[in-house]
Amino acid sequence: MKLNPRQQKAKDRHMQRKYAKDLIQPSEDKFKHWYPKQYNEMEQAREQQDLKANQEKQSKDEFFKKYKTRVHSKEMRNMLKIEEQLEHDKR
Repeated sequence: MKLNPRQQKAKDRHMQRKYAKDLIQPSEDKFKHWYPKQYNEMEQAREQQDLKANQEKQSKDEFFKKYKTRVHSKEMRNMLKIEEQLEHDKR
């Protein structure tokens, strides 16, 4: 049975309201309200990623400070590039 245009518009509005929740993206404010579990998981993953990045940066800084006086700076850059490539290959 085909609906007349008025009924079709009403049905479309109803469907839009019904499925509006499913169209929410993680970047929107409503996401935290409708999907608190997923939002918390994403926040924890983001925090862990930030901590890991900070730890890597600190370890590289410590490494550079430790060997800065012993090795010529050009050699140090080469060593750091090699280390980064090895870390990238592990992923």
